[in-house]
Amino acid sequence: MVKAPGRAWALLLAATVAGCTDPTTSSELASLQLTAADERPPGVKLCYSEESAQHPAVLHHLEAWSKRDLTLRTAVIRQLEAASQASPQDERFALLLGLDHLWSVAERDPAQPLDPFALVASAEACERELERAYTLCPTDHRVPGWLVAVKKLLGDLYADSQRLQDADALMERGMHYYPGFVAFNKAIIDGARSPDDPLFANALEGVKTAVEYCLPQGQPRQDPACLDGPNAPHNSEGFALYLGDVYARALDRETALTWYESARAAPGWSRWRYRELVEERIRTLDERIARADSWLSYDDLPSVAQSELACSVCHQD
Repeated sequence: MVKAPGRAWALLLAATVAGCTDPTTSSELASLQLTAADERPPGVKLCYSEESAQHPAVLHHLEAWSKRDLTLRTAVIRQLEAASQASPQDERFALLLGLDHLWSVAERDPAQPLDPFALVASAEACERELERAYTLCPTDHRVPGWLVAVKKLLGDLYADSQRLQDADALMERGMHYYPGFVAFNKAIIDGARSPDDPLFANALEGVKTAVEYCLPQGQPRQDPACLDGPNAPHNSEGFALYLGDVYARALDRETALTWYESARAAPGWSRWRYRELVEERIRTLDERIARADSWLSYDDLPSVAQSELACSVCHQD
């Protein structure tokens, strides 16, 4: 029996990882050091102004993400809105606004009462701002990776076939221009499905494409999408955790265990605050696989893509 994803909002977790590496061995994972490299594919170019990099709204955004300070999020969004109104042609402000709204949905503040209407409003604001960012910068082909997820979410929520068609077209465009970044998002969008769901194959396909892009001939590509970096200091650990969860759901115990154990070889493992997530999965791997193989969808152990740490496992230092 095909099981639906355990949490609709998991679709938004395409934003959690900015396209991580897909190493096949611990030594390869360990080689992905913090870098300033910027070897994106031809045709991929960001449109940030130099002055916006040090804008207080941008700095506060980075502070909130790195500390996972959910109490700062509303204020940061207001600052970015003001900055965007003052500089409406700057892609950076529109993009960060979209991502902060995405974060609001993916990692709800448990100190606040659950408000479904506010979550939907955040999803709609995310879609609006990411579309604006892509219009301002049609060569920033990272954007489809994030935008597809929110369009699919809203398309399903409203039974909006046009949104779903637009999402498919965006995915195709993103895969054409920036496969290493966008392919991993396919794994997040469909990785929470049951192994006998035909759409789950998209998750495994996305993993393979990300591997081929980020590790040509087994050597890490010097692309920010494939490496740890200042804005995602634990890309390597987070990616290994995500991949372990995908392969556990695929009932592939050996590969899942390899990924979980590979997280321990990441360069930032000793200072990663979410080490216990990996250790817990290694201890409960057989149970995780057995539950994924059960027809009872509510009995599954949740994946990181279904958790409220989905952004933070990569972005929080």
